[in-house]
Amino acid sequence: MTTPWSNQTVSLIVLTEATSGFTGIFLYAGAPTQGNLVGSWSVTAGTDPYGNDYPAGLYVAQGSITGTSITGATLMNCVLQGDILTGTTITQPVISGGTATAQEITFTAGAGGEILVYSSSTTTATLSSGTTWVAPAGTYTSGLVECWGPGAGGDGGSSSAGGMSNGSGEYAAEPNYPLVPGQTYNIQIGLGGTGGTAGNPGLSGSSQTSFDGQGVVANPGLAGTGSTPGAGGTGSVNTTHRDGHAGTAASGGTGGSGGPGSPGSTGAGGAGAAGSGASGGAAGSAGTGGGAAGGAGGNSAANGAAGSAPGAAGGGAGASSGSVNISKSYRPTSTQSYYGAGVGGGLKNTNGYMYQGDPNVPVTTFPGDQASIANYSHAQIASDFSGATIDSVTLAIFCAGSWYNSGCFAVLGYYDGSNHANQQAFWCSNGATTTADITAAFKTVIATSMLGLILGPSSSTSGGSGDLWNYGYFNGGPSLGPLLSITGHTGSTPKQAGAGANGQIKVTYSTSQVLIAAIAPAAGADASGNAYGAGFTGQIKAFHPTGTVSAVETWQTLGTINSWAARGAGYCTPRYRLTPDNEVEIQFELNGTTTASSVNVATLPAAYTPTYNQDFPCGVFKTGTAMANPPAVGVANNGTVTIWNLNGTTTLVQACVRCPLD
Repeated sequence: MTTPWSNQTVSLIVLTEATSGFTGIFLYAGAPTQGNLVGSWSVTAGTDPYGNDYPAGLYVAQGSITGTSITGATLMNCVLQGDILTGTTITQPVISGGTATAQEITFTAGAGGEILVYSSSTTTATLSSGTTWVAPAGTYTSGLVECWGPGAGGDGGSSSAGGMSNGSGEYAAEPNYPLVPGQTYNIQIGLGGTGGTAGNPGLSGSSQTSFDGQGVVANPGLAGTGSTPGAGGTGSVNTTHRDGHAGTAASGGTGGSGGPGSPGSTGAGGAGAAGSGASGGAAGSAGTGGGAAGGAGGNSAANGAAGSAPGAAGGGAGASSGSVNISKSYRPTSTQSYYGAGVGGGLKNTNGYMYQGDPNVPVTTFPGDQASIANYSHAQIASDFSGATIDSVTLAIFCAGSWYNSGCFAVLGYYDGSNHANQQAFWCSNGATTTADITAAFKTVIATSMLGLILGPSSSTSGGSGDLWNYGYFNGGPSLGPLLSITGHTGSTPKQAGAGANGQIKVTYSTSQVLIAAIAPAAGADASGNAYGAGFTGQIKAFHPTGTVSAVETWQTLGTINSWAARGAGYCTPRYRLTPDNEVEIQFELNGTTTASSVNVATLPAAYTPTYNQDFPCGVFKTGTAMANPPAVGVANNGTVTIWNLNGTTTLVQACVRCPLD
């Protein structure tokens, strides 16, 4: 029948185009209202006057369809729960997860079909040094890339007070970073900052830790200023990132503060504790998911401990005295920038910008071989530190521009009459001054043979000649050129704060799946060319026959060997196991001496005992008269394993038998 919308008290409504503008049958749970449309049958999709959307065709929102044949239907985005599909043809489905119960699956040689079982291998490459990583061979397209920035060193304190600690490095990660097997990726491992000696601060981590240029970047922990501890590394824009933890202020006592721990994938690192009186503070805890613990603060007149890798900060030094500390800073006497051979060679400028892999080179050439030198007064440095021990060397450099707007790597070497390029590289943000710890690379030459610092040429230190991440230019000249700062001491060795830990990179990826089993009515191969035979192909494992929870069977050690002994290293250890076809496999090589005709060597557990007594051939070495009958291994239905027919003096028995249990 045809009924208008108004004054309805029934749940079944039939509409025609003439009366309502809608055509269909609509079923409601109770009086029609929004939210209680439970079924419809309509020529076109639409919305009823109560705000219920309905599709074209038959729509059932609740209840069940029983005893009905659905022929030629397309089911999309369906959730089937507790359903019985009988005689149903499902073609090329994609089924992920779920449980199939009481299924009968039929494959025929003519119609095809098979069950293929694969395994995959997950590999983690941990990168703590180097400048490149080559993705190993395999079939994979992405992986988890994690970076930890380096930690800062603790402060040296003074003759009467322990030092504070500084910041730990940042954690950054991309869970699905694109990877190409065989491709070379540029990496940068930030170096931990050196710990300060008495009267000297700790140093920030040398640079970012980065993967694939700026693909994944974790920033270093920073050194503090005055009595304010340094901040933890921060600033990553990667999908996952956790800030490093700030350092801990000095307590005023003679013990140093503990260094903070570095963060991990699932938790932040903990703060180090301030010193208490003459005792150093405890180290900050490691962040969960790969972080590391900080270094403990030094007790009075003791060194602070180094932070643990990756990225944790060092502890402050305890108070120390008895030495004279020297701290000096130097600007270059002059700077020169040179064209590389790739663009003709020769001097580009003096006391102007210091170019490295010049961004002004035409795009078609990209030689990456321009370099600069900052000359320092060798005589002055040698005089200032005559008789002193160098403790730390830092370089503060301003990046005025770069090929990529975010910044570039500074690639450092030194000149002593010969060029020693590419000793260290560190990241410099565009339009900012970066202070890098260069102690490890330059400590032994800074006050002796070094005449100047070299910037570039761009090289494998940070990606290879022509790598655009090395293209940039820096302030030069006597007033704006790179500021070289050196600390040292004379007299007794001062106590030193702990160094920050170096950064680290981890790359985790799953290699291609390996076919390990197949069930097929005919021999064939999968899409990757892995062959399988007709029937079942693959290894079968038995279940361990004892225990309340099933476990995969492994070799079990054969129990007491009575008077016999295992042959020794390099030979078969006496053992047994259950096989998938319900047999007990027994192997042994035993040394012993007997003139008896038979010897019981061991007893099997009840679960490995056969129903019937059985004998099997074995190998025997002996002295004396020949045996009338060949020797044998007997496996009895009470579990006893016996060597039979031993005539004469036996020195060695060997056996490898499989005994059916049923």
